[in-house]
Amino acid sequence: MKAPCEITDVALAMGLVPISRQADDWRFGTKGSLSVNPKNDTFYDFEAETGGGVYDLVIHRGLATDPSGAREWLKAEGLVSDDVVTAFSAKGSNVVREHIYRNPDGSINRKSVKLCDGAWRQMRYENGTFIPGVKGVPNVPYGADRLAEDFSEKLAFIFEGEKDVERAWDRGLLATCNVGGAKNWKDELNAHLKDRNVCIVPDNDKAGTNHAQKVYASLTKSGIDCFILWDYREGLPDKGDFSDWMDANNNDVDRFIALAVSAQQKPREPVKSSKVKTDDEPKYFQTTEQWDEPVDGCAVLDLVHKTLLRFCVLPEHSAPAITVWIAHAWAHEEADISPILAAISPVKRCGKSTLMSVISALVPKPMFTINMSPAVMFRVIEKYKPTILLDEGDTFLKDNEDMRCMLNGGHNRQTSMVWRSVGETHEPKPFKVWAPKALAMIGSPADTVEDRSIVVHLKRKLQTDKVEGFNEQRKAELHPIQRMFARWYEDNKINLRSCDPQVPESLNDRAQDNVRALCAIADVVGGHWPETLRQAFVGLAQAREEAQQVSNGVMLLQDISEVLENHMDPIIGSGELQQKLVFLEDSAWEHWNRGQQISTKRIAQFLKEFEVYPDRDATSRFYHVSQLRAAIERYDR
Repeated sequence: MKAPCEITDVALAMGLVPISRQADDWRFGTKGSLSVNPKNDTFYDFEAETGGGVYDLVIHRGLATDPSGAREWLKAEGLVSDDVVTAFSAKGSNVVREHIYRNPDGSINRKSVKLCDGAWRQMRYENGTFIPGVKGVPNVPYGADRLAEDFSEKLAFIFEGEKDVERAWDRGLLATCNVGGAKNWKDELNAHLKDRNVCIVPDNDKAGTNHAQKVYASLTKSGIDCFILWDYREGLPDKGDFSDWMDANNNDVDRFIALAVSAQQKPREPVKSSKVKTDDEPKYFQTTEQWDEPVDGCAVLDLVHKTLLRFCVLPEHSAPAITVWIAHAWAHEEADISPILAAISPVKRCGKSTLMSVISALVPKPMFTINMSPAVMFRVIEKYKPTILLDEGDTFLKDNEDMRCMLNGGHNRQTSMVWRSVGETHEPKPFKVWAPKALAMIGSPADTVEDRSIVVHLKRKLQTDKVEGFNEQRKAELHPIQRMFARWYEDNKINLRSCDPQVPESLNDRAQDNVRALCAIADVVGGHWPETLRQAFVGLAQAREEAQQVSNGVMLLQDISEVLENHMDPIIGSGELQQKLVFLEDSAWEHWNRGQQISTKRIAQFLKEFEVYPDRDATSRFYHVSQLRAAIERYDR
């Protein structure tokens, strides 16, 4: 089934006139700043630095405020029908197929939709129509109504996907599968197969093998008699499935049943360990074993929030944001935008390394380092998919253009690829830079990096601040939280894919992009977190705006005012002023320039903004205190 409209038709319906047309790039606007790609039905506005699919374009042009309104506009223009499945395709993609899941009583449970880009979307059924998202919808196997109605003693077959299940139905088999494909079988589905003999039919690939073993372990644990039909895969192509077998065997379902009956007579194989095999992965990149039981996401986030405040002194609003960013590291594959978590401070000893250490104990596959070359970063991400944690960023990022490009490019899934030539033949090869990343540094990162970050401004601990020390023993204590996150993500990935969260309107466009995936996590978790997180993001944005209003020059005047409090002479030497600024408590000037003290020349450049200039005599340069105090009176208010 095709999507009801193409993005080029939408652009033309808006009255836009293309100034150039290529197969994959139509340009609009006097400068050609609006690019529309007919091949994948996406757009990008280079001036506004935003893009998306069909619905996003309608919203971007001010013709609607949300996807529902965008669809209504498209309907009014005669470009779409009443098929709401297209609302799922953020890129205007075609729908390949769709499957209706029913409850045991025959009522509609959900619709599972596959798009041409391979992505799956889930829709719940409300008031006679399908609506994006399945939060609160019970998880049932495909054909749960057929399982409930069939009281025969014939085998029940579990396949990996709906296509094979429907092929089996057509040939008179009792068949089912879980929503979401491989890896997504849940224990609660076992109740629908109680008192049955079950044959698990794996696809002919590693994912199919692992999925079959997981289903076998789950059913066996529930006391259900089951077995895996390995023999039918003989002769199948790589990634072949039941439909391929039927095509190759002239739809001989009787032969397939005979294979299953033969396998049923064989001794049952032992249940494989649920632990993930990680022999080919270094110890620090090994996959975390999931928690044994389903977990309450709200309770897990509460525990992480409490853990952060147990070890770290954090500014207001930051703990909820960091908490959900950690969850985002686990759910990273369900996001399209991945904000960097940037922990910055004006001086050393503000707790950056402690915060990064605590985070490293909570995220998946942490790569915690104080330095890294761009070549190492993209190779490690491509091979291991770690969480990148960069400490001491001020020592190696400021002059590292390649690293900044990778941090910037890795912010958006669509741009998260770098190309390098490899081998003796210099063959061009793409490398992914799509991974969760956190950064800690003195001073602010480059503007482009900061714009793609959730920024936390750390300060030194006061004597009244009481936190626990963090060490390797404490780190080991937090491993159960990692297991809980692994289980929560596995159980909720489908809900995350379907979630379309509202983001705070007070944030700018880039900030809204940064928080969207995290808001989706909060919405799926539920409880107080949707409100808590959005309040935190608004608070952080306000704090950042207030901080930016104080320029470096004004900050300098504020500190000079402190220096002059007990200064009685009418002049102060340029070198004396510099030294007193450097030795102020919590001074930002001690490490102003790449870890070096601010120079007398830089101080003069700042003060020039306020029409204060150094004077000189035969031996030295100095400032008139009266001029400094006048500038302080005028600007530091």
